Amino acid sequence: MKENDVSKTFRLRFFIFIAIAVAGVFIFVSAVNSFVKKDNIPFNQGWDMSFRDSVSQNVDLYRYRISGRIKKGEAVLLDNRLPDTIGGGMILSFRAEYSYVRVYVDGECIYSYMGGKDNTQVTPGDAVHMVSIPESAAGKLCRVALYPGYNDAFNKLPLFTLIPARQISASYMTSDIYTNLVGIFLFMTGLILLITSIVLFFSRRKWNICFSLGLLSFLVGMWALCRGGAIELYSLDFSTNTRIEHLSLFFAVLPFMGLTISIRGVGSSIKKKICTAAGIAIYSAFYIFAFIMEYFNTVNIVHLYSIFQLVTVGCGFLVIYGTKSDDNEKRTVYRIMNAGLIVVIVGLAADIIRYHAQRIMTVDSRVLNYSFIPITAICYIIITGYSYLTMLNDFFIEQANEEALKRLAYTDILTNLHNRAWSNNKLDELYKKGLK
Repeated sequence: MKENDVSKTFRLRFFIFIAIAVAGVFIFVSAVNSFVKKDNIPFNQGWDMSFRDSVSQNVDLYRYRISGRIKKGEAVLLDNRLPDTIGGGMILSFRAEYSYVRVYVDGECIYSYMGGKDNTQVTPGDAVHMVSIPESAAGKLCRVALYPGYNDAFNKLPLFTLIPARQISASYMTSDIYTNLVGIFLFMTGLILLITSIVLFFSRRKWNICFSLGLLSFLVGMWALCRGGAIELYSLDFSTNTRIEHLSLFFAVLPFMGLTISIRGVGSSIKKKICTAAGIAIYSAFYIFAFIMEYFNTVNIVHLYSIFQLVTVGCGFLVIYGTKSDDNEKRTVYRIMNAGLIVVIVGLAADIIRYHAQRIMTVDSRVLNYSFIPITAICYIIITGYSYLTMLNDFFIEQANEEALKRLAYTDILTNLHNRAWSNNKLDELYKKGLK
């Protein structure tokens, strides 16, 4: 079998293995998720929603959207009676986007996040809230009061679940189990690659691609753990968690650009070099601006995220265009890298559409609730990692071929001794050393 055929067979087997592994993990996670949530009680039907001067009765939280723009500090009141069948030791779990929260049972406040609407000096975070329900609360009126910390903080209402108190730790993980598990995988992969890149650096080997790949994986993993709610197992400072979530995602674009430049190479024309430099400079300026604004709480996070999407798309295309090298188009590594870039472009486009669609469309919230960014990052890192390994493999094959040719040129085939060419070369070297 030819070397080219062997390489194609290896690539086919590699991608089949990855597909089977991903499918297996998905089935396993789905089974675990179903097992953990078997005692959970969805609590999303029959709510009355009061906003401004209007009251909407018997609201379906899965599909309801608030019409018009919501302003900072405006009260959104949700009322419903707790099921008569719930016993003691239950937790009301829900995710509130950038809002101060108060929960009442039978008129008594049992939970307050940042003091509700009275505390407007501190920016609220995007968080999963776990509210302990009193044992005698069955059948009583429950009110959840939300006070947005920003203009346009949300327009879809939170989804509520009643869970047994013994499962509270697991519930932080299973609130968005797919995002959390992908986050753990990316976080650990990033740490391993970063440590490997440090070893390569001190070994004076090529380390920049491994470092960029590790940093990208680490940052997206951190974002996923914050987004999925797993970080709340270790920190209940929701504002800080949200700030880490945003800045991790914003910063992850820079190592992605670094990977694109390292593997594809900068184009030879002046126009392409300017495009590459402009893309990196504009995005770096945006990140510095976002970091300062987030640190001093002087920006609307919802609007900043929309700006981030636009800047990322624009700067990403500048860098991709600027690194298009015609000399590399026939190389296998180049084609694999292009496949990775297509995955990123499609994934980001789908996530941007999902993000805006869930705010304006009255479809079931569960359909559009999960971001495509984590799975896009995993696919990109696998493809890029494979292209990096392919590049290393090509390098080692080239080295081996050079050594074989050199041995053939300087060795007699029959006796396996050095030939006249080797002797002449050695005499030239000794002569040059003697002149010095």
